[in-house]
Amino acid sequence: MKFTKMHGTGNDFVVVANMNRQIVLQADQIAALCDRHMGIGADGVILVESSESCDVFMNYYNSDGSLAQMCGNGVRCLSKFVVDHHIVEGKNFDVETRAGRIGIEVLGAEGDGPDRFRVDMGDVNFDAASLPMCYKREKEVIGEVTDFDGQRYVYGCASMGNPHMVILVDDLGQVPLGRMGAHYESHPMFPEKCNISFAQVLDREHIRMDTWERGAGRTLACGTGTCSSVAVLNRLGKVGSKVEATLSGGRLTIEVDGTRIHMTGPAVTVFEGDIAMEALQ
Repeated sequence: MKFTKMHGTGNDFVVVANMNRQIVLQADQIAALCDRHMGIGADGVILVESSESCDVFMNYYNSDGSLAQMCGNGVRCLSKFVVDHHIVEGKNFDVETRAGRIGIEVLGAEGDGPDRFRVDMGDVNFDAASLPMCYKREKEVIGEVTDFDGQRYVYGCASMGNPHMVILVDDLGQVPLGRMGAHYESHPMFPEKCNISFAQVLDREHIRMDTWERGAGRTLACGTGTCSSVAVLNRLGKVGSKVEATLSGGRLTIEVDGTRIHMTGPAVTVFEGDIAMEALQ
């Protein structure tokens, strides 16, 4: 099976052309592909497939083999893939995802840097029931408080087609991100589990953040997590309408216009290869 290894701000993927939909991967095969010691190594697998409603369909799987509705960094990598392989033409096109239609604008490279893409991520959704989230009082869960290891944290929840809990922190470097992420990912208030983002506000135009992704664990970047974080912080009055987010894997620019979210960031091809699926353990 031919593949391309790609990353968007350090969030890495195995990308495979499957326009005829002849490739069908099982969960254990996806997990084996993503294994960083005995496979290729990735946070997820993207099958690039045909679409009846858009230019292309993003069939995305987490590194544990579970289906995912959407991946912001992944959709930029898919965009670079389909442009480089002439699957789509032009500077603007649409990608079908399980979370809905995503609009892509190709910005091109800045100097000698990687290709950049501006993504219309659609509308952020704060409705708790549709995340889904089990919460006893409010329709929106914004500015609520939770305790972990004796520390109190303010949080808010939002969906960019997949659920996110955004936890506000004073110093990201002092947060037990792994333990907290794993704890809240499987918390009873999230019946389908949840992505957990940790956001530190530097000023109204800049934040520092990282995300614990359901089905993948801690990643160097999460596009939908960054969009959700900025949307929640904007709702709380902590940041403005255009924010530069620094993640462990790089930087993303997020723009908020009402409930509409746009994300701008890079996509990079690391290498291409061919793997024998039967050899994977």
